[in-house]
Amino acid sequence: MNKYFLLLLLTAFSTTSLADTLYITLEKDNALAVVDGETGKLLKTVPLGQRPRGIELNKDQTLLYVAASDDDTIQILEVATLEIVGNLPSGEDPELFRIHPNGRLLYASNEDDNEVTVVDLHSKKAIAKISVGVEPEGIAISRDGKWVVNTSETTNMVHWIDPVTQTIKANTLVGARPRAAAFSTGGDALYVTSEIAGSLSRLNTATKQVETTMSFKIAGVGQELIQPVGILVHPNNKILFVA
Repeated sequence: MNKYFLLLLLTAFSTTSLADTLYITLEKDNALAVVDGETGKLLKTVPLGQRPRGIELNKDQTLLYVAASDDDTIQILEVATLEIVGNLPSGEDPELFRIHPNGRLLYASNEDDNEVTVVDLHSKKAIAKISVGVEPEGIAISRDGKWVVNTSETTNMVHWIDPVTQTIKANTLVGARPRAAAFSTGGDALYVTSEIAGSLSRLNTATKQVETTMSFKIAGVGQELIQPVGILVHPNNKILFVA
């Protein structure tokens, strides 16, 4: 199976640079699936906490972090053994999260509390809680680390967070039910999927305004059934993958 096709199908994934291994959270099975990225073969299934959602590797790819939403925690797994070696205080019902490029701070969206929790990975303590819109979901961080953004599904808004002060500096209205967000490789643009609107918006990072919005059309599929969610920017900055 084509590796990119696999990525489009999955809502949470990570790859190791050496082995093209995919780590996929299975929300209904409370487990982690380990898949060979070249062949698509399931290599192993690992038990996790309740309702695992967001997932990310640390910078040196020795640790894997998984949000166990119904356990109100982010679990830490050792990649070499796939054993759980710790937990982080993520706030209530962590959905998605991202690790800051500095490798120290983790930002998690808390859907039930309408907050973003900031966790210090060194001390393993929550150091800030940022009030955002209703039903926060997506988290994205620019490569230069200057901006953290959060999407709130019910408020239909993107919140621009300053990681120095841990405060919101701007808010941008987008299409109905924004789910995921991703910065361009250069950081000059932010892409946001809106599930109910069936659209993808491009925002200017400097102005925090929507520059353009496109809708998806699939032959033979009703517009109400086209619901973009996951998004990935190719490293060449010329291609976007949208689930």
